[in-house]
Amino acid sequence: FVAALRLRDLLETKLEFANLVAADLTDLFTSLVRDPAAFQQRARMFDLFRYDASAEFTPQAIAAARRWMRVTTVLTRYESIACINRHDFGNSRRLVDIGGNSGEFALQVCRRFPQIHATVFDLPVVCEVGRSHVAGQPGGDRIEFIAGDARTDELPRGFDVVLFKSMLHDWPDEDARVLLKRGWDSLAPGGELLIFERAPLELARPVPFSLLPMLLLFRSFRTPSLYVETLASLGCGRISTQRIELETPFFLVKAERD
Repeated sequence: FVAALRLRDLLETKLEFANLVAADLTDLFTSLVRDPAAFQQRARMFDLFRYDASAEFTPQAIAAARRWMRVTTVLTRYESIACINRHDFGNSRRLVDIGGNSGEFALQVCRRFPQIHATVFDLPVVCEVGRSHVAGQPGGDRIEFIAGDARTDELPRGFDVVLFKSMLHDWPDEDARVLLKRGWDSLAPGGELLIFERAPLELARPVPFSLLPMLLLFRSFRTPSLYVETLASLGCGRISTQRIELETPFFLVKAERD
């Protein structure tokens, strides 16, 4: 128990998240299988993650964003370690995390690599909550937040690293391609674009209760093929894909720009 308590924030977050959406499986299972649109309209899962409510500043929007961002922040705190251990940020100076949420991934990178200055590009309310999250934390003074819609608003350019972490799966194929194109255009020559995402779930073994939220999102998780094909169409000739086994399978796609 002493060892487990080092992960108390992760354990409590997973239990809280799974308890919140358990009724989606028990009460809406038929819709989950037969009618994804109806399931999305009624499920507590999608009522929690209301990205469309994060564009305008209201007390309600900020409170709602804090609620779901607490979940994504804690998951990122631990998932990011696997990515950072597999990519050398030692020669990088400028990183942008598109859809970077609370800035937790950027914070983990800045703590380990003191030469990096990071930018988080996300929706206005998300950026406001993110600024308060990184304020006063080691490395937080090297993180800036820029508010906007990554699909339509102008992105800053000239970065050594452009990162998409657990973001592209939220969007249909065409939107994901647009986001990758815009991220690629933000990359400086010699820089790398990174995609760190969950792979499709494999249900050959029993699914623990803690993974119930991911089970409800089973349609969202893609193989790397769409991302690799899109990057190749943008002219990238050096693309690598690495599979990473965490609580669910992840993959890390790296694409280098000439």
